[in-house]
Amino acid sequence: MFFLISFVMMSLTSFAQEGHHGLDYGINLGYGFKVGTEGDDGRPLASLNVGKRFNEHFYVGGEFGVIISSLRTGKEETRYLPLLAVGRVYSNNSKVSPFTEGKVGFIFNTQADNGGQAHQIGFAISEGLAIKASNKFDIDLSAGYGHMFGLEHTGSKGCILLTAGFKCHF
Repeated sequence: MFFLISFVMMSLTSFAQEGHHGLDYGINLGYGFKVGTEGDDGRPLASLNVGKRFNEHFYVGGEFGVIISSLRTGKEETRYLPLLAVGRVYSNNSKVSPFTEGKVGFIFNTQADNGGQAHQIGFAISEGLAIKASNKFDIDLSAGYGHMFGLEHTGSKGCILLTAGFKCHF
């Protein structure tokens, strides 16, 4: 899937404007602090992403990652595998660029067939800063809110998200 998204994004490179060509590849690390749910103190997360910045203000991409729950509660760990579409709006194209980001997609539960919660639909919205480390690398810092809804009426979960990421431009 990652390569399919890369191929589609590469086919759209003709829309790029001066100063930023090609695709962005990145990795994000973060933590989700749960809101309104007892018995679990949060979830570490990691993801890979690929996308295209079409001009100085708009970015569209995809993301695949892993979220691990129940690390310190003594319960069996559950790994969620999110596959998300990502949209980002930058307010400027300076060395430090504030942005607003939205994500939506499907979250696979690796324990769904073993008594775990069903697969879920998820979304997240965040505010952040993209800091240009060089012409080819950015450091992203963001904070926001994420929410997952069970597909089989198993409830929903929310969390405050803090993430840091690195992006390479080609």
